[in-house]
Amino acid sequence: MKALKKANYNLSPSDVDNINHIEQCAKDAGKPIDRETARTIYRSIKNSELYTNDKYQVALRRHRMDAPEAENPLIVSHLSIKRIDKKAQRDWRDFQEIKNQLLGKEVEAVELYPAESRKVDAANQYHLWALPEGQQWPIGFTEGLINEDSNNGAIQRPFNEEISDETGSES
Repeated sequence: MKALKKANYNLSPSDVDNINHIEQCAKDAGKPIDRETARTIYRSIKNSELYTNDKYQVALRRHRMDAPEAENPLIVSHLSIKRIDKKAQRDWRDFQEIKNQLLGKEVEAVELYPAESRKVDAANQYHLWALPEGQQWPIGFTEGLINEDSNNGAIQRPFNEEISDETGSES
């Protein structure tokens, strides 16, 4: 996987045109939205950093997750990841590398499998939520382990090998 590079959204100079475009796209998809929802989506896009490489497009957003009057605000980073070819296939190691490139090697991120009432499933897109560097989630392993051998019966692909999609071509 190649390194991610900063990219730009192809937004119109007019906020109104962009909001209208979002409303029209939702309508065309058979999921009409109201004007305020279109504005919220547009603000989210406008406040995102966009990165791309040969395989992925990643939007990075930062969200304040505590009360506005909090002395030390909790800022959670949100990585919205999708493949350029729009396929649903993914590779955990690629996502780890994306997280490392954009947020840092010692930042922890999670992928949430939400309650059905909070599910967002509109595209082959994946979401990682990351704490600030130095903070850890109160879940997971306490120490790392990397196994490059298959001597314990587990099958692990080599660390320098790309995965292939269902057609057998490299992805």
